[in-house]
Amino acid sequence: MRVAAGFMLIVWGTAGFAGGLVDLLLWWSPVTPWKVVILALLVTIVSGGISAIRKRRYWWAFSAAIGLVIVGIISGTWQYVWFETPVVGRLLMAVRSWAIWGIPGLLALVFLIRRKGQFGASPNG
Repeated sequence: MRVAAGFMLIVWGTAGFAGGLVDLLLWWSPVTPWKVVILALLVTIVSGGISAIRKRRYWWAFSAAIGLVIVGIISGTWQYVWFETPVVGRLLMAVRSWAIWGIPGLLALVFLIRRKGQFGASPNG
């Protein structure tokens, strides 16, 4: 389960980072502080996935899974605010966006909590 959580964090973090770069570089969207924060958060999510696979720094992997849930919440909120459709359509877009990012983050959290004992003992946790 620890390896599955690590792979989920790496795959979703990499996919989100690649999507953010496509948004910034190919579509010439403006660089906002939120986009920079999200890209930095996605880099930390990938590094947390690597630490989960390597059995190092449990709290780093745990924080990365929480970060993936946060990305899902921010993405869902953005989907709701940005689209100019009726409320039902915006709600469906927000739920879909949260399901794509938030549910894998919740699964990674559950997997990491269940396998906390598999991480090596180090002074940093």
